[in-house]
Amino acid sequence: MSEKPTVIVDPAYRRMGEIFSPADLERLHRTVGVVWGKDDPMPLEDFREALPRAEAIVCADWRYGDLLSVAERLRAILTVSGGTPRSLDYQQCFARGIRVLGAAPAFGPQVAEMALGLALAASREIVAGDAAFRAGVEQYLHAGNGNTFLLYGKPVGLIGFGGLARSLLPLLAPFGCPISVYDPWLSEGYLRS
Repeated sequence: MSEKPTVIVDPAYRRMGEIFSPADLERLHRTVGVVWGKDDPMPLEDFREALPRAEAIVCADWRYGDLLSVAERLRAILTVSGGTPRSLDYQQCFARGIRVLGAAPAFGPQVAEMALGLALAASREIVAGDAAFRAGVEQYLHAGNGNTFLLYGKPVGLIGFGGLARSLLPLLAPFGCPISVYDPWLSEGYLRS
């Protein structure tokens, strides 16, 4: 039987339980040799020692400096933060065929739902209205709605059309909002379609 691939799992600031269900964590350990796999940040010395034999790294951010040159077997870096590590040498990754993958698509539906909720709360002053109701000073009819507006038919602008915007678009459809999108990475034809 061949040796299991080595994967460094250092998700700190995230927690293992946020990233892996118990069944997925068990499958991970069954499939690969997990190095670290704890909630606390992996000590840099331990990371340096494991890096030459690692085929993949699961991390929240690239906090390891310029160590890619000793990562002889590395094939993938998987970030679980929802963003892309700014300090990672992407040119070196590309030149060496190291895939840099992210968990951002998994965040799209949750963040889009929250964005819609916040837009509705802001446009209808839900938080202020609740506080006024609890304090017994709520105003009714026009007096209570002087600074509110409906989301229906209002223009919405999206800067970038990544996972979050793509998840938000169908949530806005029932409101009939005219949508404008700017994304320097996508063509106008693609955005129109």
